[in-house]
Amino acid sequence: MGLFIRYFAIEWKRSCKVWLKTLITGVIVTVLLTVAAMGLTAIMRHLSSFETVRVGMVIPEDEADEDTMFAVSFLTAMDSVKSVGSFTYYGSEEEALLALKEGKVQTVISLPPFFYESVDNGVNEPATLYISQNADLNVRIFAELLKSGVRMLQTAEAGAYAMLDIAQEDRPVEESWNEAGNVVAYTYLAEALTRSRVFDRQLLSSIGSVNYAQFYFLAAMLVILLLQGWNFAHLYQKKNRVLMQKLRVEGLGCAGQTFVRLMVMTLLLWLQALILYYGAYMITRVFHIPMLLSDGIIVCGLFLLAFSIACFFHFIYAVAGGDISGCVLLFAIILFMILVSGIWIPGNYMPKILQSISGFVPLKWWETFALQVFYGEWPGRHALLLCVVSTVTAIVGGGVLCKNT
Repeated sequence: MGLFIRYFAIEWKRSCKVWLKTLITGVIVTVLLTVAAMGLTAIMRHLSSFETVRVGMVIPEDEADEDTMFAVSFLTAMDSVKSVGSFTYYGSEEEALLALKEGKVQTVISLPPFFYESVDNGVNEPATLYISQNADLNVRIFAELLKSGVRMLQTAEAGAYAMLDIAQEDRPVEESWNEAGNVVAYTYLAEALTRSRVFDRQLLSSIGSVNYAQFYFLAAMLVILLLQGWNFAHLYQKKNRVLMQKLRVEGLGCAGQTFVRLMVMTLLLWLQALILYYGAYMITRVFHIPMLLSDGIIVCGLFLLAFSIACFFHFIYAVAGGDISGCVLLFAIILFMILVSGIWIPGNYMPKILQSISGFVPLKWWETFALQVFYGEWPGRHALLLCVVSTVTAIVGGGVLCKNT
């Protein structure tokens, strides 16, 4: 036991010295990755937000169609409509189409004279929608939303007409027909204008239930921890093999030596993870940004995450057979994982072949595990997966080192 403690103290001291020597470099890398994470967060937020469409609305002025103008003004003043488009009114179709050609508006809706009155009377004069052939994505989405709205109105209209047909058969008085139609129309409007009753409150996102700031904070943190792998190369230098043989003679076998290396790497990675996480947590508290939680489960989750990454480093260096070749192999694997795991570019934006590969990449496992731990949930299945895979890689790596010494 005394030999085990002395060997642990030696390797811990050596690792801390190496870590302190690279501290300035680590701080610079942390700052650069933080800036990159903030930039990607801003870019992805911009790409995920729907840009409002500039709409030209044609309402003939010479007809003095006050009812149509009132109805349109009422609808365009709703917050749900404002979030989709901004409206400019034109008195003639020619004027609006000229604005469309010049790029002042992105689409034109042309209403016929007395449009509201025709709809109210059941004539249903059609409105005309103009969009350019090379319309942007947000314009095409706006056109689809408009078509969906028309279909909803057609469905409600069919229900009102069906009610009128039944009322005509059961009640001979015409006033009763109109009353029945009004009931259906008003009931529908009460439902349609209440947005939450028509659309489900369900968020579909390429990054799950977290926001982009949380997603890229985790991405930056994982990359920083992975880059610490080069600080542990000294544990696997070829000149250490003589020391390893002497330790085996003294009674500390391959299993004990492997355990010491894993504990040294795990504790240093865990310490850095705690500093990164709770440092960011304090900053978010100061600026009142509800992004991170403070919970005991996070401390346990960070330890398991650090242990899993340490086992990964151990396996790579053991298979590579040395510190220099291990560093080269580690760099290649980390770069590959960053590219295919979806940790910087969400997986839904990547080609399908990369999406199929990402599920087998350790960095993806760490991301999935950490996302759940960081935001209030213990992922039992992913924790078990990390424990099993980490144990296997630790045993295989220890066996390879023992064979080579």
